[in-house]
Amino acid sequence: MLNLSRSGFYRWLKIAPARAAKRAADAALTRRIRKVHAESGKTYGAKRLTAELRADGLVVNRARIERLMRQHSIQGRMLKRRHRTTIPDPALQALSDLLRRNFTASGPNRAWIGDIT
Repeated sequence: MLNLSRSGFYRWLKIAPARAAKRAADAALTRRIRKVHAESGKTYGAKRLTAELRADGLVVNRARIERLMRQHSIQGRMLKRRHRTTIPDPALQALSDLLRRNFTASGPNRAWIGDIT
């Protein structure tokens, strides 16, 4: 009726304590993750959390940390660094607008406009 083999059912029944122990271990690890994450100002991601937990003497795998963080909606803060590519020289004088923002020409070769972007 359930489309399940007898051996599969007994195997599932036999490993029930192991599943319960893993759930309990995951719950304890999640509490520890939340604590370390809160201490970091909610900035640490899976890599840093794993390193911090390993430094505390806990043997953990980063994939497990990522899974638990995903399941419990724990996210690190991703800071974007701004790259300043052009630094204007304040001593230089600004160029004058010879066309006065009028980009239409009365005929060919009357106004030449360029854009460096």
